[in-house]
Amino acid sequence: MNNIGSVTAYRLRACLNGGYDQVRGTAVDYKNHQRDVNVCIGERDAQMLIYRFSKRKLNDPEFCFHYKTEQDELVGLFWADETSRCNFREFGDVLAFDATYRTNRYNMVSVPFTGVDHHNKCVTFGGGLLKHETIDSYEWLLKAFLTAHPNQPQLVLTDQDPTMKEAITNVLTESTHRLCMWHVMKKLPKKVCGELLKNTDLRKRIHKLVWDVLLTKEKFESRWQYLISELNLEENTWLADKFKIRDRWVSGYISHLPICCLMKTTSRTESSNAFFRVFTDPDHTLVQFMLNFESAMDKQRHEHHVVTSDDVAEVYEIQDANMKTKVVSRHQVVLNRDGNIVCSCNHFGRHGWLCRHIFCVFNNKRIEEIPETYIKRRWRRDILPTHLLDKRHRYGMQNDETSKMCSQVISDVDVIVRYKSSNDN
Repeated sequence: MNNIGSVTAYRLRACLNGGYDQVRGTAVDYKNHQRDVNVCIGERDAQMLIYRFSKRKLNDPEFCFHYKTEQDELVGLFWADETSRCNFREFGDVLAFDATYRTNRYNMVSVPFTGVDHHNKCVTFGGGLLKHETIDSYEWLLKAFLTAHPNQPQLVLTDQDPTMKEAITNVLTESTHRLCMWHVMKKLPKKVCGELLKNTDLRKRIHKLVWDVLLTKEKFESRWQYLISELNLEENTWLADKFKIRDRWVSGYISHLPICCLMKTTSRTESSNAFFRVFTDPDHTLVQFMLNFESAMDKQRHEHHVVTSDDVAEVYEIQDANMKTKVVSRHQVVLNRDGNIVCSCNHFGRHGWLCRHIFCVFNNKRIEEIPETYIKRRWRRDILPTHLLDKRHRYGMQNDETSKMCSQVISDVDVIVRYKSSNDN
């Protein structure tokens, strides 16, 4: 099921069937049918969804879901199927989530839990719906999350929502929580005088400080304080507040964590939310929302399955970001069963040495040595015989005594030439 209206559905059916005369009913009939479906769902919307999940749980013991009601109203829902649980077991070291938009007629916010898989693509660990964005609500959701995924993530990334922070601190006690760097830095123009940003390199220098994962804590603090003093920003309370919580968002303070650079911002969750938004609508019932959510999950998983192994070869999609131009290019690397490897960039064909995209695959496959096939003889360090470097070979000298006499003659001639030059001047 996709997020399309009844009229669009009617037109699609006409296109698929070869014309409007091949479709039973009219556009009005389609709209009336949609209305009748919504009337049928009516106030039983939540009950129908819970009943559907309960039946799914009976048929699939790995399916996990929890719900919460207040005064007979559904106010919280969490679910994760077997694929989501398997994804978390393999890729759940880093987790990001937020609640940015409302997805149904009951004003419940969608909270997808997002990570990064072995193809560096967004992967979903489960979904949630919340009626209220309170500390208690998020705590309930995170506890439900832990019933499906008992092992807590190493790193949890969110925006600066204080309710999320409190809930994570109380529930995910084994995880390190950090703030999205982009969300912090995007407020810089509003918190610092515009003229100062325009007439100085403040923006560039602050970005260089906070994004550098190799910068030690001591160097960051000294350079930050020097920058603040140089530009007379001691009275800026926003900068002072951000410095107090520097350990929660500056790269250098998390460099000790495994895979700390896998996600520095919540852009992946926002990308995931945007992906799901295509399939949902604020006017949807809960049943419609879930059908569309599952359709979105099918699409996401199908796209991931395309980049996978078969009996002949393994195909990898590699994203390559140019740090200067910020342009992201995509390349396909094919690793055949016989060991041959080819990249769509054809760097090896053009230059004779392997590209970084292939080395990414080698790293993923834990291939520690370059196959001999891809070590061109012309690039070997030892391609020339070592005896050619011996000047006795170059000049036909046969013994050490002759070599010494020749060296002495050359030295004496050099001294005479220099002496003659200086006397002529």
